[in-house]
Amino acid sequence: MTEVLEALESIEPFGEGSATTPEPAGSHPQYGELVRLTGIGSSGRTITLVAQVDRLPLVLVDIQVDAT
Repeated sequence: MTEVLEALESIEPFGEGSATTPEPAGSHPQYGELVRLTGIGSSGRTITLVAQVDRLPLVLVDIQVDAT
């Protein structure tokens, strides 16, 4: 759990502009519409989060971290 919290705190937007643009990530039968956010963590690895962010409570459905 600590690794997930660190990833959420350290994710920094990358690419053009100053913010990561959420991308549609389909829907979940229980949580509804999902978005995908991608950024660079403090370790330099790419972090991708898939979450429901339209209403509270926010729900983290998936997290992927580059193994490089």
